[in-house]
Amino acid sequence: MSESASEEEPKPAQENGNEHKDNKQEATEVKEPIESSQNPPDSSALDTSNHVAKEATNEIKPPGMSGYQNVMRDVTEDLKIHVPSSICNRVSKMKEKVKQQQEQRECISKVKVKVANTQRQALQEQFNEWILDPQGMIPMLVIQNVLHEFFQNSDFQLGRHILFSIWVAWSNKSQEKY
Repeated sequence: MSESASEEEPKPAQENGNEHKDNKQEATEVKEPIESSQNPPDSSALDTSNHVAKEATNEIKPPGMSGYQNVMRDVTEDLKIHVPSSICNRVSKMKEKVKQQQEQRECISKVKVKVANTQRQALQEQFNEWILDPQGMIPMLVIQNVLHEFFQNSDFQLGRHILFSIWVAWSNKSQEKY
């Protein structure tokens, strides 16, 4: 029995091996007609890669980039910005600095405009209160004080005596009216 059992075991193994060889032959026979119909008879391994490339280009591609490509683009842009000593990092830092300086200048100019407007309003109110008398005329004392301050200025030196004589003559005329 042991001899017959040992004799029986190799036969199925041989049959399995023969079947496996037959399957390989069938598989190669099936592949050969497909390859021969698509490629010329003297094709090489590169021709199969060309075939794959041609088939890939025939696929319909969606317009724009895929989600993966969008994410990868965003990640590379972030890396360009955050990687030190890269040109893109320096450029992005310079752009941020320029943007901050521009915002600061805009804020400062807005504050200056607000201050100028409030000063203008305050001066206009004070001018109306201080200068105009009930008749709407400028009082003589205000004019004399302005001219006196003008002549006291050390920067003013040309024709000081001429302007002073004009001031005196004008003040004499204006006093005659009152």
